[in-house]
Amino acid sequence: MRRISIAISLTFFFTTPVLAHDFITQEIADGYVKKIQDARETTKVSGSESERSHAYLTIGKLLVELKSFFNRDIATHGEVNGLATKYLIATLDDSGLDLKFSKRKNFYEFDPSFFEKAIRGELDSGVKTIALGELIKGNFYQSFDGDFLETRLPSGKLKEDAERFEKLTGMQISESIDEELLFIGFILNARVAIHKGDQAMRVKARKKALELGVEFRGRFPDSLSIAALDLVETRLNSSK
Repeated sequence: MRRISIAISLTFFFTTPVLAHDFITQEIADGYVKKIQDARETTKVSGSESERSHAYLTIGKLLVELKSFFNRDIATHGEVNGLATKYLIATLDDSGLDLKFSKRKNFYEFDPSFFEKAIRGELDSGVKTIALGELIKGNFYQSFDGDFLETRLPSGKLKEDAERFEKLTGMQISESIDEELLFIGFILNARVAIHKGDQAMRVKARKKALELGVEFRGRFPDSLSIAALDLVETRLNSSK
């Protein structure tokens, strides 16, 4: 069986947002600390459900951005570099914010909790859509090592991930779902289709995955991810 290698996956990853700079200055670090602390304070004192949900979304997105930078630094140097960066991490740790650092993996893991809270509390569909998209992306990137389809997640979790994407598509017009999310939705359904589980559910997921593949090719014909799409479709067609 042909495997979908990490080399191919990396051609797709616009990944999580990366800071516009190559290092964090003290000024930048102070800015992040203030934004996160202000948002955390809003979640505690605001009487407005909408304000709290916006604040949870803000915290979640800032942490995704920072962890992307931290992990890139670790991948390059073996550890986080720079006094300002270390000050930023220490300050957030001291404030009681769990940055979800895995010593075993030497990696800052995705924390879904802030996006989940934003989704639960917000009546504004715009905020829910953004939070749900971030939740889908963050969970996806942590769900595999080198092969998109090989995941240790149980079948129930695979189904839940695919249903989240289905919910997202129901909250906004199809054309507004970007290349990254559309590809992830394709993979989430393909996983359900090829792994053990309810046969009717697998057939439905396979049909949905192939439909999303057609949509992806139509909307993004020049995407570097077409190569990965080809491999997954071959796997789907061999698992009928």
